[in-house]
Amino acid sequence: MAACGVLPPGETPPLRCSVGGLQAAIQPTTRNLSIADPPSPPKILSIKDLDDVSEDLDLDTGKIRFTTFYIVDEDAFAFFGTVSKPSKDITVQDINSALARIPDEQIYPSIPTDSTLTVAPGLIVDEVDKFYTKRPNFGIYDRVQDSDYLSELLYREACIMEAVAKHPHPNIVGYHGVRVRRGRITGIILDRHKDTLLNRIREGRAINKGAFTQALASAVAYLHSIGLAHNDINPENVMVNEQDMPILIDFGSCQPPRKRLLTSGTVGWTWDTFLHSDQRNDLFALGKIACWLKNPTF
Repeated sequence: MAACGVLPPGETPPLRCSVGGLQAAIQPTTRNLSIADPPSPPKILSIKDLDDVSEDLDLDTGKIRFTTFYIVDEDAFAFFGTVSKPSKDITVQDINSALARIPDEQIYPSIPTDSTLTVAPGLIVDEVDKFYTKRPNFGIYDRVQDSDYLSELLYREACIMEAVAKHPHPNIVGYHGVRVRRGRITGIILDRHKDTLLNRIREGRAINKGAFTQALASAVAYLHSIGLAHNDINPENVMVNEQDMPILIDFGSCQPPRKRLLTSGTVGWTWDTFLHSDQRNDLFALGKIACWLKNPTF
């Protein structure tokens, strides 16, 4: 990742974010986001207070090896815990004893000194019914902790969204900038949509398959025209808007062709096993979605 640093308060020079051969004009934040005393983990009263709970299954024995969980507070301080029990056996005491703060530098990229990103207005961040904050993938934190892997993923995706949003496409998720705390990018603010294509078809609610696939193909063509490949198109990464049209989401694997990826696409929805971005992945996925809509499997 590019060299990182925090902009001094009041400094607002016009900077640029570079994505391969693409560049998107952006504006820095001037808000002082420092905090003197980072908080302790929040007091959990019920497992339902957590943002997510995941169990690790031993494939050989079929038993649960451990359970991981996390919570992120309103200031984007993140706390993670692991307990060597199935989730059904975990107590509130177990949770509160295990939760520990995740260091910011492991999950949140600094705003680089040579490029900044659009900072989303605070009111947008708070409107959770209209806007979605995409955070680092805390579900894999136990496997990548003590590295900057999650931080790098978030930074790459934020830069991609800046480039994509330069000329918004009606079938690509709307982007409103990044959320910033303590001089770091803590999330990407996107339009919220209710249904994935997978859930829509699973529930038996009809769509115009021809118009739907044509609109999705238009979104892919736009990405390819600006020198990008999505690399992870599948029924869970396509939302359905109120007009029953597709909205392409999840740009965590989106990169210029031939660029090495930090995360690969979904098994069965790419043209081949790959380590580098390739527009053929998108073309393969478009064809497969068209066939899947005619005879969906779950």
